[in-house]
Amino acid sequence: MEYLILSYSVGAIALTLVILAARGYFEDFKRPFFVLWFLGIAMSALSALRDYPSGTPDEWLPIPVYWPLSILGALAFILLFVMLMPRFTNYRKAFILLTVIIASKWMIVHLFKLVLA
Repeated sequence: MEYLILSYSVGAIALTLVILAARGYFEDFKRPFFVLWFLGIAMSALSALRDYPSGTPDEWLPIPVYWPLSILGALAFILLFVMLMPRFTNYRKAFILLTVIIASKWMIVHLFKLVLA
């Protein structure tokens, strides 16, 4: 139960950050990008602990759901490494792309849960 509350709290913080960015609250997207990246990692870890607490293969996601989530997670890591290079400095576009990645992962997991219900 504590993972559920914590997971939704981190998700609410991430959503607030995205809304503030959409409203033009930030002029520079560098800090919000890194904050959103760490919030996304926290959301992934907490959702895994929340949904699959024992970690046994019986609880694992089926491959058609697992692979898109893994690919999107890898894209988030690649995006982080690319943005750490001095050549790439468009943090606004990176922030938008990271928002799309996180929203896609959230949709895949929750649509899968709706199909199972």
